[in-house]
This record gives sequence, structure tokens and C-alpha cells, in this order.
Amino acid sequence: MREDFSPGGALPGMVSPGLVLPERDRWLFRGFALLVLLVPLPLGSNRPWAWLLMEVGIFGLFTLWALSRARRPEPLPRAVSEHPWPLFLLLLWSFYPLVQVVPLPMSVLEILSPSALEIRRFVGQEPLATMITLDLHATLTSWLKGIAYFMGLWLVLVLVNTRRRLSQLAYLLVVGGAFQGLFAFVSGREGDVPGLVGTFVNRNHLAGYLELTLPVVLGLLLSMMAHRSSRESGREPLLLLLGRVSGRQGVLAMLAVLMLLAVLMSRSRSGSVVLLVSLFLVSWLARWRSRPSTRERRLLMPLFFVSLVAGAWLGLGNLTQRFLVTDLRFQDRWLVFEETWRKVLDYPLVGSGSGTFGLTFPLYRDGRLAFDFVDHAHNDYLEILADQGILGFGLMTAAFVFVWVSVARAYLQRRDPFARGMLFASLASTLALALHAATDFNFQIPANALTFMVLLGLGLAAATVPHAEGRGGARRAASREGYSGSRSGSSRF
Repeated sequence: MREDFSPGGALPGMVSPGLVLPERDRWLFRGFALLVLLVPLPLGSNRPWAWLLMEVGIFGLFTLWALSRARRPEPLPRAVSEHPWPLFLLLLWSFYPLVQVVPLPMSVLEILSPSALEIRRFVGQEPLATMITLDLHATLTSWLKGIAYFMGLWLVLVLVNTRRRLSQLAYLLVVGGAFQGLFAFVSGREGDVPGLVGTFVNRNHLAGYLELTLPVVLGLLLSMMAHRSSRESGREPLLLLLGRVSGRQGVLAMLAVLMLLAVLMSRSRSGSVVLLVSLFLVSWLARWRSRPSTRERRLLMPLFFVSLVAGAWLGLGNLTQRFLVTDLRFQDRWLVFEETWRKVLDYPLVGSGSGTFGLTFPLYRDGRLAFDFVDHAHNDYLEILADQGILGFGLMTAAFVFVWVSVARAYLQRRDPFARGMLFASLASTLALALHAATDFNFQIPANALTFMVLLGLGLAAATVPHAEGRGGARRAASREGYSGSRSGSSRF
């Protein structure tokens, strides 16, 4: 049985005529979509049993996909074959923790990590060979998470290979973000510090998840604005406004306001700022297109105005007060930064082992901290630098930069409104979480880390998704945008 899609209407995300997809992929895509939707629900999957379920689900889906391709080989999608370097670097970074568990001669360890060797000798361990990491279990746990995140990105690239599926994944992320925003308001749950938390433990992590999903709503709205403008010229302004408010565009706009309000009411200072900064930066980037557009500005300004008015009515003053008042927790966070940097200086090249921050940090605290226990640095970059050293941090940075450059180039070059909307969503969402990582540890939360990788994959998929025209028109559009359909079969599994 095969899955056919007819062109039908011209809504954004429709597939090109005549495209057929294997049924096996359809069920794998549905299973993966369900997993992405459910992962944030059990406390952001930030519990061992929860992230174990996430890993089992992703490993199972990846195995089924690999077995199906081994039995019946097919060309890899263009999203894979045209972006080898970002994927290769991400794969290397995912496997880097395994390097830290390889037994090495003591002479080699003395060169790579003299501090680790000193600790081994202090506790009376001087075997012929030992590992870089100071905690084997923590590093293997971190490695399994990293592999699961990479497989999640890979499944996006190999399963989300049509406009229809790209659109379905985008709407699924919107559902996840809207549910978190609505649940946060309805439940009124707050963490140790006042602020809505949704199904997460920490308000900053709710803000992090909404930073990832809100730009997807805006990307869909941008694609609809471009699509409708070509069909609605000449209509009465009032009828045009009523039609938009009452249709899908109006529903998405209301969801965007809901999600932005939830970010503001979480009282996350960093979350509120980085979301606005990332949206501004990507909107500013649109000015450098070959054909500049003002759609981003026309969409974002009314959204911010409505959200601020509604937020003021709901009590946005509490967030304003948090910006004006520096509390003891904020001061303690800077102390954690200082003490983490001391650890970085002790393990500069290869780190102390992925996932070992909580184990090693007590060696560096000097008594000024009010916290009894610190398991994360509240700065993902410092924590990764301390745990993985310059080598691991360099691999991560190079991989993300390669992906962002690829997505940004496609955002500037592509003329397809739907593809541009998805590229906008990928850039704005991942940039927001990357900025937030400087003041929190969202990358240590499995739900947010997986969603971040899914959105990176969404951007790479949108960079190569075919134009929504007829067969001849699609080829002409691909030619205009610099893509060659003959390249899609250049790589096989």
C-alpha cells in the first residue's frame, strides 16, 4: 500500500503532485512525532526513568528505519547528502564521551589531563591504564543521551522528507508549545521561585521549551501571509481582516500570544530577553535577502504589543520587578560561574568527563555559596567546557555554526514562502535557546535538548524541501534557488 498526496489546495506545506511515500515510513514518522510530543510531559524527561524511555523510543525507531533500509536500500534525502559536514561534526561530538572512557596509559593521561591523574593518585589508584573521566557511569549516561539526540535529528532528516511532513512536524511542535502554555496558566504550578513552570520543574526550562516552539508558530504565520497576499489582493480590508482572524491564521496568532504570555509569566528574565533578541536578529537578517520582505516586522510588532498589554493586565509587573531587583540567587549564580572557571583551568584540554560536573564541583566551592548542592553550572557553555574540555567544546561549536550557516544561507536564498517560514522558525528558536544557555542549563534538560536537535533538523530539511509547484514548476523553482534534483540520489544507504 502506498501513500499518495494530491495537490488539492495550495495551503503551505502541501506536497508536490505525484509524490508517493512508503507506508513503513509513514508509521515511523507518526511514532517519532508522538515521541517528540510526549517527551516534555514527564518533568521535561529530566528524571532517569523518563530519559530512559526517551532513549528506548528513539533507539527503537532508528533501528526500525535502519532495518527497513538494509532490506530495501533507497537514496538518502537531500537534507542528508547536501549537509555532510554539519552531520559529521555532530556525530563526532556525540561520540566524544566514549573517548573519555577509553583506558589510557598513565603517561598519556599525564599529558592530556594531569588533574585527573592527580585525583587518581590522591585516592590511591595507580593502575597501568585509566580513563579521562572521573565517573564512568555519568559519562556513559551522558553519551547515551547525546546519541539519542543525534538520532532524533537524523530521524527528522530521513523521515521528514516532504513538504507535508515538514508542515505536520511544525504543527506538532505548535501543539506541544500551546499545551505547555495553556497547562501553565490553568494549573498555576510554580517552582521554588515564583513563576509558571508547566510540566517542567523549573520556570526557566518552561521558558526554554516555549522559546523553541513559539518561533514555529511565527514561521507558519509568515508562510501564510505570503501565500494569502497573492490571492487576496483587491478584497475589502474589513472582510480580509475578518477572514484572517476567523481562519487558521487567526488561531495561530492567538496561540502565539498565549505562548509569549506564558514565557513572560514564567518570570524568566533570560527567557524573555533572549526570545525577543533572537526574533529581532533573524528578522534583521531578512533584510539581506536578494528580495527583502517586511513580513517579519508586520507580524512581530502587533504580536509584541498585544502580548505586553495582556501581560500588564495579568501581572507582568512581577517580571519587571525581577529585572530591577538583584536577589541572592543571582549573586550565587555568578559565584558558580567563577568556581566553574577554576575547574575549566584544571581540565582545559579534554575535561573531567561528560556529566561529571555535579561530582567534581564540591572540590571548587569556597563556602560563599548559599546553595547546599549544585548539580549544574547555570551556564551550559561553561559546564560543557569543564566536562569536555576544549576538544569537546570545539566540536560542539563547529557543528552548530556549520548548521546555522547552512540554514541562514538557505533563508537568504530561498523564495518559497513555506520553506522560508520553516527556516525562520529553525534559526530563531535554536538561536534563542543557544543564547539562553549562557545563563541556564536548558541543554541538560532532555526534552529541550531533543527539541533543539529536532529544530536543527527541521531547518536542514527546509533548506532542501522541493518547491510546491507542478513537476515542471518545481524543477524551475529548484533551478532558480540553486538546487539540483539530480543530487538527491547521489548517496545511498
